[in-house]
Amino acid sequence: MILVIRNWRRKITAGFIVLALLTVCGMAAPKIMGFGDRPAPVINTWLKDEENPRGNPMRVENNDAPQSKFARALDNFVTVIQGFYNQE
Repeated sequence: MILVIRNWRRKITAGFIVLALLTVCGMAAPKIMGFGDRPAPVINTWLKDEENPRGNPMRVENNDAPQSKFARALDNFVTVIQGFYNQE
């Protein structure tokens, strides 16, 4: 049985081109993904002309703002819990 395929040279050429493109993409993808592993330089200009803050930023207290009864109770509760865990 003989199969007659028209334009067989063009189809084979197109197949090789597709295979070549898939091979190139397969080899280039790991390189492109590897660029994300390099550390990027960070520019810290937001601390410029200011005093460098020290300590835990979550412990910053705003004494100017009036505290509600709930806020004072919550602060006392947190202090008691911290004392309990520091004792052990």
